[in-house]
Amino acid sequence: MKSRSIQTVIDNQLGELIFPAGDNVMAPTIHLDGTWEENEIDWLKKNVSPGDHCINVGANVGYFSIWLGKLVGENGSVTAFEPNPNLIPYFKANIQNKKLKNIKLRQAAVGNRSGFQWLFLNEKNFGDSRMFDPRITSGGGNYRDHGFHKIPKRRLVRIVKLDNLINAKTDIVLIDTQGYDHEVLRGMKKIIENFRPRILTEFVPEWLSDLGEDPLTVLDEYKSWGYSIGSTDFDIPADSDSKDILSAMGAAGLYFTNLTLY
Repeated sequence: MKSRSIQTVIDNQLGELIFPAGDNVMAPTIHLDGTWEENEIDWLKKNVSPGDHCINVGANVGYFSIWLGKLVGENGSVTAFEPNPNLIPYFKANIQNKKLKNIKLRQAAVGNRSGFQWLFLNEKNFGDSRMFDPRITSGGGNYRDHGFHKIPKRRLVRIVKLDNLINAKTDIVLIDTQGYDHEVLRGMKKIIENFRPRILTEFVPEWLSDLGEDPLTVLDEYKSWGYSIGSTDFDIPADSDSKDILSAMGAAGLYFTNLTLY
């Protein structure tokens, strides 16, 4: 990679990381705060153990894959999925720089089917590329406020179903796919049934509604798999029903949250 295409930041705990020069969200936040998504990191520290086998869907430049790789140690493993071809060189460079050999990268999107699908590219916030047209969403502001072009760029990418790829012990699943997480989870029901991994997944009710889904029904679906639902952003009793979870989000003033499935 040419130096002009790179920006380097220093994370307080991970050290030096490289990002695309155009990223104006994640890299500047780490530069200012020394970390990214501290609540998620705390959850990983509490839930990931040496020797665990993890899946990271929506891996971006490898930030959370590195955390997972360090936490599971040499006897554990991380399988990371990232569909954006523009991010793959940064992911590989960051993993190589940290000398982590327990992380395997697959260049693919993840959903409830296998084939090919459009990825809509955000070239200002590289973590916000989406598996659906961002022009249909309204949560958190207009799609252009999020950093997309007036006519969003898109790229045809391979999409895979986790149940078709993985039939081995799975302890932790971390999913951040910008409103597409429910489809990722629907494509790993065999993994859930066989191994019952602990899951950290993003949840954006307004975007689900824009996609024709009922957020309450999605939460009920997660519960039907035998999970209790919590959040890294607010406290809620383990036996809370789906309406209580949405109410707690509203009370906290959040349009998205990271759900924990135990």
